[in-house]
Amino acid sequence: MIFFLILIPFATIGIVWAFWGKFLAYWEILLIFGVSLVAVVACKFVTEYIDSYAFEYWTNFCAKAVHDEHWTERYTTTSTDKKGHTHTQTHTVHHPDQYYVVCDGDGGNVSISKSEYREIVQKFSNETKTKNWHINQVSWGDGNTFTTVAGDKQVVVTQSRHYVNKVKKSRSVFNFPDVSKEDKQEYNLVDYPVVSTLHTPSILGSPTTNQTLENEFLCFENAKLGFSKQIRIWIIIFKNQPVDAALKQESYWVGGNKNELVLCIGIDNNESVKWGYVFSWSEEERLKVDIKNFIQEQQKLDLQLIIRYSADESSKRWKRKEFKDFNYLHIEPSPTALFLSLLFVLAINIGLAVYSVNNQYA
Repeated sequence: MIFFLILIPFATIGIVWAFWGKFLAYWEILLIFGVSLVAVVACKFVTEYIDSYAFEYWTNFCAKAVHDEHWTERYTTTSTDKKGHTHTQTHTVHHPDQYYVVCDGDGGNVSISKSEYREIVQKFSNETKTKNWHINQVSWGDGNTFTTVAGDKQVVVTQSRHYVNKVKKSRSVFNFPDVSKEDKQEYNLVDYPVVSTLHTPSILGSPTTNQTLENEFLCFENAKLGFSKQIRIWIIIFKNQPVDAALKQESYWVGGNKNELVLCIGIDNNESVKWGYVFSWSEEERLKVDIKNFIQEQQKLDLQLIIRYSADESSKRWKRKEFKDFNYLHIEPSPTALFLSLLFVLAINIGLAVYSVNNQYA
């Protein structure tokens, strides 16, 4: 649909030709059309990328936490102007405190807050100080590095990573039904939680007995599998809801992210299991069916048992779906993206039209 914007340069050329034709050169006509075509194509790719921009959640263990202390740097630069005069300038740079964790494996570094760093230090109880002296440092008693390293205690770290998800905006193949606000309220559907580096829950929905401990257990299992298997397991509890709630949840999350295995469990007020439903983009269908059957075999909800089974089976059989397989999908830009693209192309055409009329060298 966005390619209808290519009609704008034809209209621009027609108007300029009708009223100021004697000022318009043939190469200026080509300029208006060519620049507009490039702008329309650029708008298509930019809007498609923005509309398909998505985040997935990775879980790993903290190998160590680091605090690089603030320090002040001062240095001089010398330059020569066009008249041969030499100028010397003194620059002062204040380097702020930086806190981050280094994840196991190749999980990279994740920025954290001061309070999160202190929380990790308190848990590991082995903070060490390395005295540093930086080139051009003028401050005293700072600029050091503090480090605390994981030992027999573990800290789970969650980070978000972006990827391209064309499925969430494409309805041409994967026709997930739209979910209304009334549906969300009626079935108690859940949103993705706000990501906290140290405290992102893995169990969502209705509260259950011992959920705090069971959530810690699932976070721990996610950290064990997160980097090696590229998987994130969510459990969503629905109390006194039909299995339709799980289907609505799948539509609400548009099938979930590419690394997710989502276990939906229906229970009653006594925490008896009524149904199970599992969705994921993984093509290991047998894994999803087996976990669903395992859930439904439970009489009384035992989340630790379900977590252990799901994690063990996923460690053997899970394969993450590569979303590059969906590159063929066509995404229609949103109304907002279309409007902004229209303004952009229109502004370019107005500017080129003014330039063409006032260009004395045509």
